This record gives sequence, C-alpha cells and structure tokens, in this order.
Amino acid sequence: MILYDISRDILTTQPYEGDPAPQVTVLSSIENGDAYNMTQVTMCTHNATHIDAPKHFDDDGATIGKIRLSHLYGKCTVVTIDGVLTGEDMEELLPHCKKRLILHGRGNAYLTSSAAQVVAKTALEILPLLTPFGKVYHTKSLKSNNKLKYSAFWLNLLKNLKFYYFGEIMSILVAYYSRTEVTKKLAEAIAAETGADIEEIVSKVKYDGKIGFARGGKDAISEKIIDLGPFEHDVSDYDLVYLGVPVWAGKAANPMISYIKQNEGKFNDVKFFVTAGGSGFEGAIEQMEKYVGKAPLKTLTLVTKQVKHDEFDEELASFIE
Repeated sequence: MILYDISRDILTTQPYEGDPAPQVTVLSSIENGDAYNMTQVTMCTHNATHIDAPKHFDDDGATIGKIRLSHLYGKCTVVTIDGVLTGEDMEELLPHCKKRLILHGRGNAYLTSSAAQVVAKTALEILPLLTPFGKVYHTKSLKSNNKLKYSAFWLNLLKNLKFYYFGEIMSILVAYYSRTEVTKKLAEAIAAETGADIEEIVSKVKYDGKIGFARGGKDAISEKIIDLGPFEHDVSDYDLVYLGVPVWAGKAANPMISYIKQNEGKFNDVKFFVTAGGSGFEGAIEQMEKYVGKAPLKTLTLVTKQVKHDEFDEELASFIE
C-alpha cells in the first residue's frame, strides 16, 4: 500500500489572506538556565492543510467531527489545474475519476460556480481543492444547502487544463456479525485504527436469548444460509475487507457465512478476525476461507475475555499493519 501525504508544513505554509500566521514562542530553555525546553504553538483552524467543515460556511452545517475519516483517504484521482475549471470541463472529467477527486492547484486553480454545482450533484464523496495555502474544500457543505458560498470559486477564463492520474490509496471495509457486542467492539477498534468504512451484518433470524443461542449453534453446524438485512456497502468497491465473526459450536456464526455467500466472487483481499469463548478458531477460519474462495492475508483470533478487558493492543497492531 502506498500512501501519499498531501499535507503541508504548518509553520512555513503561506497563511490564507487575512488569517493570523502560526507562531512558536519559547517558554523555557535549558540554554537560558531553565530545567527543560518547552515551546508554545499558536495557530487558527484555518492554517496549513485542513478541511473546511460545512459549518465553516453554514451555521446549520456539520462540524468537522461529523465528517468520517474514511472520506479522507482511499482510491482517488489527482488532477493538476492551471487556470479555471468550468462545469463543462468537470462533466468531461468526472467519468474518468475514482470515488475521490483531488484538484491540485499549484497556486492557480479555480472553479466556476457551474463546476461546483456539477460536483455537488455527483456521487463523489469528496472534492478537495488544494490551493497555494494547502486548503481543502469539502463538497458536503455544497450539498447541505445548495448554496455556493466559497469565496475561492472565482470566475475567470479557462486556461490550460492538465490532467494527471496520480496514485491509489487502499480502500478498506470492516464487515462483522456480533451477537453479544464482543466482535462488534473489535470491529469498531479495527475501523478506528484503519479509518475503514464499517458494515454490521444484521440477521433477520433472531439469535438472542437462550433459545436464540441454541438455534445459532444448530444453524452454524449445518452452515444454514439465512436472510440478512440490506447492506450499506458493496464489497467489490474495496481493496481490503476485514471479516469479523464469533465462533458458534466450533463454526463461524452462520450470518457471516450467509454474508460471504451473498457476496460470492466480489471480494478482493480479505483478513479474518474471530472471537470465541476459548476454542474453535481453526474450524471457523477454514470455513470462511472455503466460502470466500481465497486465503486471508492475515487472521486475528481473540478470546472473549481479551476483548472485554481491552487486552489486544499488540495483536491488533500486528493484524492491521
């Protein structure tokens, strides 16, 4: 996996016009006789490379904490622009783009209002515009109220427009089934560490309570395929899918097997994480591998006690690296 870091240095990047520049103040220094070195950094949220949340332009818009980390990395197309991008240009460009589009400005990149409107109507999750200030604009604010409030969308004549396909960053999905919240806890930890999208597999068959527990063991042994709730994500869109499941009666819980079966032939690379009271890991992993049709890149097996007591940091780090 290759990651391209597009962020710029906080202290040397030119501030946006009218914004205060970041400052570093020496508070204590060993050279001056103090016991330790310490500095103070002051800056505004508009400095260097950053995302403008919808709330930046709209009081009713979402704050930055509401924007999922997974929107900010994944497969993308990078286009270098010298001049102005019009709506007509954008309509020609979009069919050749990945799920995410980055416009690289080099100090002279502008969008017309028509180009912004074309983007706001597409399925692209994010349209960053990397300006000389390292600024990134997020299209969610365009979609929130259909008002174009970006002062950066200046209207000018179209100059030379140059297209460069850049590179790809791995897109990741964590799909899991959990009856007692144990596997769910592990799935959420993996998603948090990787920035992955997450898919909870919902069974239409009830497996809660003592009766559900007994039914689950029986269905797992017979590898019964059951009906599931609708999926939010298409596994074929992802380079890597983490599949998480508890062990039932020495087998992988059958809602996960049903999920794999319904997505047969769609998986790219996979990793398996399995939870159990104490045993049955090997059988569950072999079963999942059989249904997926390929070996996992890695597997993670944890007993229930480890997950409940948060005793899995080292294992998790090794699993996701």
